Order: sequence, then structure tokens, then C-alpha cells
Amino acid sequence: MSRSRTPHKIRGLMAELADRYPGSRCRAEHDSGTRWQATWIDGPSVDRMRAEVARALPDVELHTIRTYTARSFAQAAVVMAVEGEFGPSIRGGLEQRAEQHLASLDNPHQDHATPRVAALADALIEHIPDHDRGREHTLLTPVAKEGLAWLLAPYDPAKADAPLVMSPAEHLTARYATGADDTEWRFRLRTLPAPVLVERASADTELDRVGRLAVLGLLDQMRRLWAATEGAAIAAARDAEAPGGRASWSQIGAALGGISKQGAQDRARRREKGGAVRLH
Repeated sequence: MSRSRTPHKIRGLMAELADRYPGSRCRAEHDSGTRWQATWIDGPSVDRMRAEVARALPDVELHTIRTYTARSFAQAAVVMAVEGEFGPSIRGGLEQRAEQHLASLDNPHQDHATPRVAALADALIEHIPDHDRGREHTLLTPVAKEGLAWLLAPYDPAKADAPLVMSPAEHLTARYATGADDTEWRFRLRTLPAPVLVERASADTELDRVGRLAVLGLLDQMRRLWAATEGAAIAAARDAEAPGGRASWSQIGAALGGISKQGAQDRARRREKGGAVRLH
């Protein structure tokens, strides 16, 4: 390719990538000869940038400088805490760990960005003073020291779908988890098994109203989960193609506590109307 066309084409490519990755501010500046320097924020990954330039301009020798926003560092901290890469046993090198994590992502704002991860990242940024948000360690250190649970609000039945409101299991885990379970909860948001939570709450004479409501919410989730599980088990037992299938309705009724053939069929139809529920 003629060198006279290279500036136009590489800058056009940067504009295209900037549109594809909003906020990336992709730019390319000529260094010398066939050498160009690309700079951008967050996405795309370095590998993707090199591949795009190599495809469009195979003769260009590319030097890359990729930086990250506070939002990306905050999201990385959240994901790494949940995955067990941030915690009490981790000492030092937080920025390097976060950058290694981000380097593998093509679009840090979207990859792994579930509604809860995004909300936790936003909440983390909000807790940092404005003048410190550009310093990566101010976003990473609180998570490495305290985990994520402190960013969540207590259970509220009226706000059950809000990503920063604890689920019933989370609310009860925050009350009852101790030792290693408490660490798993605070850093990774891992909850205690539902039967353990119900047992402990039932014996808790000082549990407040919100806690009692959380128990009811958890029991409702358990009921719907078991109903969905039972429905799947009945379908598998009836499946003519599945190993162990082809069970008669009379056999299924007997397994369900000795109910009639018609009762088993009615129960299966009711289970088909329900959806699966995940305890979290």
C-alpha cells in the first residue's frame, strides 16, 4: 500500500473502532517509517487492535498503548472478588492483577457486566471521593480489604429485583455466617445453604421483622425451586427415550407418596406451569 494512503486508512480504522467501542477514543499517530502508535481507552483488547490493523494495513508496524477508566477498574475489582482473586490472603500487586484481568477482555464495560456486577461497580465508584477516582488503588483496596457485601442494602421485599438489595438468602447469610463462611460471604457473596439458614433463623429469638420476612422470602424461593425440580423429575421419569424412563403414572403416584394415577397427572400439569427458581 502506498504510504500516502496509510494515514487516511489507519485513521479511518480508528474512527470505526471508536464507533464500535463507545468511549474508547481510538487514535493513531505516525512515529517513523511504517511505525504507528495506537492509543485508546478500555476496548478493544490489544490482540483485537493488532488484528484489525494487520488485516487492513499489513505493512504497518504497530505500537500500542491501552489505558483503562475507573469504571473498568471498579468492575474488574468486583469480578475478581467474586472469582476469589481478591481477598484477605492477597497482598500487594492489586493494580497489576486488575490490569492482567482487563487485558483479556475485549470490552471491559460489557464483558461479565451482569446487572449486579455493573451496579456494584457503580456503587464502589460512588464511595470514592471525586479527587481519588483516577487512582486505581483507591478502587481496588476497599474490595481487597473488605469485600463486596458492604455495598449491598438489606433485604426489602418491595425492592426484590434491585441489584444492590440483598436476596433473602444473602440477608440471612450476613447475619449467621461466621469464620470461613463469613469471608466467603463478604468477598464472594456466597450464601449458606438454604436449609441451614432456615434452621438458624427458626432458633433465633432476636430476629427482627426484616429477618422474618427474609425467611418467608427464602421459603417461597425454596418452594418454587422444589416444584420446578419435581416437574423436571416427573418429565424425566416419563421420558421414553431417557435411561430409566417410561415410568407409568401409577408408579409415579406411588413415588409421590401414594397418590392416585390421576393425582400424579394433575400434579405434573401444575408443575409444568411453574418456572425454575435459583437460590442465591
